[in-house]
Amino acid sequence: MAAIVAILHLEDSPLDGELACAHLEKAGLICDVERVETRDAFAAALERRRWDLVLADFALPAFDGLAALAIARERTPDTPFVFLSGRMGEDAAIDALKQGATDYVLKERLPRLGPAVRRALAEAAALAERRRAEENLRRLHRAIDDIRDYAILTLDPDGRIVSWNDGSRRIFGYAEADILHRPFDRLFTPEDRAAGVPGRALDRAAAEGRDVADRCLATADGRTFRASCVLTAVQDERGRRVAWSVVVEDVTARHRLEEELRRTRDAADRANAAKSRFLAAATHDLRQPVQSMMFFTAALQGIVDGAPGRALLDNVERGLEALKGLLDGLLDISKLDAGTIEPQVSDFPLAGAVASLSAACGPLARAKGLEWHADAAAAPAVTVRTDRVLLERILRNLVHNAVRYTERGSVRLTAALRDGRVRIAVEDTGVGIPEESLDEIFQEFQQLGNPGRDRENGLGLGLAIVRRLADLLGLPVSVTSAVGRGSVFAVEVPLADAAAQAPGPGAAAAAPAGPAERPPVVVVEDDAVVLLGTTAFLESEGYGVVGAASAAEALDKVRGLDVTPGAIVVDYRLGDSMTGAEVIEAVRALCGAPVPAMILTGEMASQHFTDLEARGVEVMFKPVAAPDLLRRVARLCAGRPEPRRG
Repeated sequence: MAAIVAILHLEDSPLDGELACAHLEKAGLICDVERVETRDAFAAALERRRWDLVLADFALPAFDGLAALAIARERTPDTPFVFLSGRMGEDAAIDALKQGATDYVLKERLPRLGPAVRRALAEAAALAERRRAEENLRRLHRAIDDIRDYAILTLDPDGRIVSWNDGSRRIFGYAEADILHRPFDRLFTPEDRAAGVPGRALDRAAAEGRDVADRCLATADGRTFRASCVLTAVQDERGRRVAWSVVVEDVTARHRLEEELRRTRDAADRANAAKSRFLAAATHDLRQPVQSMMFFTAALQGIVDGAPGRALLDNVERGLEALKGLLDGLLDISKLDAGTIEPQVSDFPLAGAVASLSAACGPLARAKGLEWHADAAAAPAVTVRTDRVLLERILRNLVHNAVRYTERGSVRLTAALRDGRVRIAVEDTGVGIPEESLDEIFQEFQQLGNPGRDRENGLGLGLAIVRRLADLLGLPVSVTSAVGRGSVFAVEVPLADAAAQAPGPGAAAAAPAGPAERPPVVVVEDDAVVLLGTTAFLESEGYGVVGAASAAEALDKVRGLDVTPGAIVVDYRLGDSMTGAEVIEAVRALCGAPVPAMILTGEMASQHFTDLEARGVEVMFKPVAAPDLLRRVARLCAGRPEPRRG
């Protein structure tokens, strides 16, 4: 809908007023016209409302048009003023235009009135828009001039500075009179000017519309500072470059802070690396004496007589077992936090992992009087894809936690297929967990129901390790629980793409060999105390032991055997040039048979052990409980191959 044009018409002839309205209407203009005849009426109308246009006769009996023009220009200077007169000479018309009239139309040419009014209204609108833009620009310039944290300047197309705000003066130190019309490159260091950096910045802005970079700039007194620079090409409506806009921020303080933060972070990284190196060494050094003490106490079980002595020995064993758990938890948490454990993802039969876990954890549950169930049949012959060692560690921690907090009833491990994954769950009938505590149990050193910090109940690291290992492997972990009824912890493991494989070595526990069938076991350990403890324990269980402190000694002793060894138990990191894995290969080559073997190590860097299982080599991490070692050695010896010696 067209806008209504409010027109004040100074005209003493009603007929001429009607003719003017008719021609405006004929021109398509919708007008609200008020006609006045006297000076007072004209002045009052100007005060009463805002008019879009004034029409005025040039000559009235008591009031002339030029006087009306003067009044209108004084009171509403932006309102278009058009003379509509019957007699107005050319000289008078020119004089009226000079005094501020917008246009003039002779009454004998009334068809020109409509176009003249349209043109006057358009010019007035354009003038109003231009003035608004100019005012906005003035406000913008004032705002820019008041900005002190940023240097904002404008360059002409040739790269000379043509505007300079107060922030520019503060940052660069140049007064406006000293820098205007100087080349932009004056703000750069002499080295960058010589290298053509300013020109390349302008070229990039010309090609891409903007150049954004951190640069080294120079102040008036020669001081250099780090600056964030944004250089923008300014174009007109035809796409021609007419100027450059430059915004500069002094980021010296920010760079200094970032550098300080970087140094602090690097120092922290170095400290973490040092901690990791220390823990890597401590892993071996701390585990060795604990391991030897565990084997010595196990060997003493068959020697110490009398209830008091055996009670004391039992207490020593419990203390060593608690120490082993604390040591395992602390070192695992430290290694996970340091990011030194790298997952070794592979496809493997789930049944083998469940059987291995059951062999290790079942006795723990039964020793506490709990029923133990490990049901792998719910996921028949499936092959999963993840890191087997780390998955078993997750499940072992969940089972240990379930046994610790279950006084009666059962602990059950189940596996079930679900949407292309296997959900492995550890269920117990223990004390349960309050709903508000379900999140905090995965934090370090959090234990429910152990306010006295009984160290036989650990440090509260088991579930924290579970969470970190599960996050490392990308395996979802969930928990549901009811106080007084028990808990269910579950981990979901993806199925392998390939078809399920038959269970590999260790899928089912072999029956231990009888005393008469026990072949010699080769034990290679460069720590004399651990070697002595391991030898004493295995001999106390009826095994013949070929003990050696080095690879060379082990090979010499194996050459003197009349039978193939039943098993090889060897430390991974030996004092000479060979590793435990290399000793195993050398003994097997010497015997001409794949002698069952096991790495017994205090080193936790899993990348060393990725391919050992494929070669039929198990890995156990020190300190190892004596019953666990005994079960592993018995299983290895039960699978001893027929000798193929020449």
